[in-house]
Amino acid sequence: MLKKMEERARKDKKLAGRTALENQTRCGELIETAEVLTAGQDVARRVRARLLGIPDVAVRTFCQNCSAGLPQATEIVCDLAPAVGIEPTTN
Repeated sequence: MLKKMEERARKDKKLAGRTALENQTRCGELIETAEVLTAGQDVARRVRARLLGIPDVAVRTFCQNCSAGLPQATEIVCDLAPAVGIEPTTN
């Protein structure tokens, strides 16, 4: 009898948790992983497209003069530079 009560309590707890997650999703507090991944990929594509639109000379100048202060931006631009046919040099 005790085992059945424990099983029922465990089942009720899981159902309550699932209901809470469903409610949070409906209220916009949670979103699906697929939505987050899709949005992130979309942002990455847009950023890449804009960076690839930067003139070659601007990329060279940026990579040569901006290594201090914006290391993440420098890394991104310098990683994308070969895609537009240039080899940046960083200081």
